[in-house]
Amino acid sequence: MKRLLAAVELVGLTAFLAQGTIAQNTDGGSAVKHYLTTLPDGKGKLSVSAGRIDKEWVPETVHFKGDVRVVIDNRPKDAKTSVIFVKADEVDLQQKTGEISARGNVQITVGEVK
Repeated sequence: MKRLLAAVELVGLTAFLAQGTIAQNTDGGSAVKHYLTTLPDGKGKLSVSAGRIDKEWVPETVHFKGDVRVVIDNRPKDAKTSVIFVKADEVDLQQKTGEISARGNVQITVGEVK
């Protein structure tokens, strides 16, 4: 978890994240939900896909469960690096602080978007 928090700090997610958009995709019968929001100051985006998305209003927390995949993209235009990928069983996003907590089979990688 400490590694995840360090990775999040690298991309500057310590400020407020805007309200996210939730969409649903049904491929082959299983529903996958998608969440997209903007990083602070509009300098990138955070996208999440998961089997289930729940939101608490106080504190402003979004809970993701079931094969959660997070992409933190703060790269300059046309750059191919600086993208952080997080896979986990569960992820919590604190919207006011931008802090992400991941639990269960957590993998963090940094790489290119193809």
